[in-house]
Amino acid sequence: MSENNVGSVSAPLHAIFSNQSDQPSNNVLGRIRFGNQLDLSGGENEPPLLTVPMMNSVQKEFLESWVGGTSIKYGLHDELAFAENGEFLFIAATLLESSEYAKAAESCYRKIFSLVEHLGYPRLFRIWNYIGHILTPLPSGLQVYQDFAKGRAHAFMRSGGTPIMPAATGIGTNGDGIGIIVLSSRTGITKHIENPRQKPAYEYPRKYGPKPPSFARATALTQRINPTECAQFLFVSGTASIVGHESVHPGDFTRQLSTTLDNLESLVDGSNLTHFGAHGHFTLKDAHLMKVYVKYASDIEEARQKIRHRVGINTDVQYINVDICRDELLVEIEVVFPCIKVATER
Repeated sequence: MSENNVGSVSAPLHAIFSNQSDQPSNNVLGRIRFGNQLDLSGGENEPPLLTVPMMNSVQKEFLESWVGGTSIKYGLHDELAFAENGEFLFIAATLLESSEYAKAAESCYRKIFSLVEHLGYPRLFRIWNYIGHILTPLPSGLQVYQDFAKGRAHAFMRSGGTPIMPAATGIGTNGDGIGIIVLSSRTGITKHIENPRQKPAYEYPRKYGPKPPSFARATALTQRINPTECAQFLFVSGTASIVGHESVHPGDFTRQLSTTLDNLESLVDGSNLTHFGAHGHFTLKDAHLMKVYVKYASDIEEARQKIRHRVGINTDVQYINVDICRDELLVEIEVVFPCIKVATER
């Protein structure tokens, strides 16, 4: 491929933030409701709907809908709700509250990988893990997130071949249990991207848990849309104030937010994308959708003010008050960038 012809393109898959009254009704693969309790519905004759308990009395519920394709099939399989359109697969799952999550997480992820293989969508490109009581110690001495990460890592290691770890978010919720969303593709090329300012998460030292987190900092998915052009998606994982593998500026929200935004800019810079075989050059001004997770509600207004000056006028930003995956982290941000077109080489 050549980057001589790069521009926006109508995405064959895209996400929309909305409230309940103006949610899209056509061509919906699946939805996530940021609400008040964990629940999974749909999957037989309607889109899967995962509700995650991330709102409170001050924040309004909202929906994230993934839309694309016309011939969508919905189904239920082995406690998973899914939707497929011939090119993309959306999977939703839940884990009940427990005093131990590693075995349940491994089992759930192995079911997901089995369904991905069975239906023929081998290219994982985005995962979300919404984790209740994420920092709570369990009887084993591990925090919930560390125990969950252990089971997830075992599933990746046992999935056959070299583990392919896509962009992902592991974030706290305000309720019980765990919700999981997986997006995968039938065709195309995935490029998993790391950040020059950060150590790959899957190489973190043992002090963060018995198994390191299983994700890439971002994933670019490129698909052919006609004989001469391809479309590239860019999905950025939850990103925090981590340099190398260390959390920086503990207790200082302002500096953590600044470092987080700088990490994002470094990740999507053109030279870094090119290094990992992806296309384009982005800044936060180009962001399409952004979710900002803030540990303390009192910091949300500062985040709004600072982020307003870093993103574009068309960037849709949602702010959510939940715990981050380390005790000392105060903010985490994930981003979806617009789909771009790239001319194929002749």
